Amino acid sequence: MEIKDLVKKNRSFRRFENNRRISREELEYFVELARFTASAANRQPLKYFLSYEEETNNKIFPALSWAGYLKDWKEPVKEERPSAYIVVLGDTDITKKYFCDAGIALQTMLLGAVEQELGGCIFAAIDKEKLRKNLNLDERYEIFMCWLWESRWKKWLLKIWKMAILSTGGMKKRFIMFPKDPWMN
Repeated sequence: MEIKDLVKKNRSFRRFENNRRISREELEYFVELARFTASAANRQPLKYFLSYEEETNNKIFPALSWAGYLKDWKEPVKEERPSAYIVVLGDTDITKKYFCDAGIALQTMLLGAVEQELGGCIFAAIDKEKLRKNLNLDERYEIFMCWLWESRWKKWLLKIWKMAILSTGGMKKRFIMFPKDPWMN
């Protein structure tokens, strides 16, 4: 698939099919893609916390704020929650200037997910202190964003494309998920 096709198919999901488990190996594949992206001054300060087990996922979910602009919808019900997450962290022992490293890495992981017929959503609406406490993250790590994973790509693709055709061209992004243990690049 060409890069243009991957970009055009990329969406942000807010509801998930959590019956499809995402493995650590799948999450590591996405982190591996991010590892090869550009990094300011080649410092490579980003680290990734992978979560793919329900116990850890349940520590992440309460720290996220879902689609605040949707007044009639608070968050996904239990059956529609992500089955995996990737939390992107900045290692302040390396640098405190991250520029656009996280954005480049997150978009690359999303495009890798599209290639694998998965979807995601980049989350920046995070209660960072709650997440730090829930995951017992060291103070040296700055929490940037979460990436949630979605497995209903095939089911929703046709519906999304029909919506895009009927709309004025507005394109939605995908969401991302995190892994369980800190995995250093």
